Amino acid sequence: MNNEVCWTFEGVIKPGKLEDLFELLEEFVQVTKKEEKVLNYEFWINADKTTVFVHERFVDCDGAIAHVHNAGFLLPRLAECMEIQPFHILGNMSPEGKEMFGAMGARFTEYVNGL
Repeated sequence: MNNEVCWTFEGVIKPGKLEDLFELLEEFVQVTKKEEKVLNYEFWINADKTTVFVHERFVDCDGAIAHVHNAGFLLPRLAECMEIQPFHILGNMSPEGKEMFGAMGARFTEYVNGL
C-alpha cells in the first residue's frame, strides 16, 4: 500500500459553456503544474462533448489538500460550466482532507488489497 490519493470525477457540461470550460481547464493546468505533489492531472471528454472526466492523482493527502489551496479559487467558475457529479476518493485522507473534500461532495474509500 502507498500513500497516494486519487479520484476521477465527471461533470455534465452546461449548455453553451464548452468553450468557457476549455479555457478554464487550461487555467487549471497552468496553476496546477507548479505543484510538487501532483502525479496526474488530466481532463477527458466524451464523444458528444457533453461530459468531462477529471482524473487527479497526488503523492499523498497533503498534496491533494495543497492542490485545493492552490487552485480552489477556480472552482466557482468550474461550477458555472458544469454540474459536478458525486465522486469517490481512493486513498487515505486525514481528518482535514475528509472535511475539505466532504464539503465538495466526495465520498471516501478504505484500502483493502492490491499490488
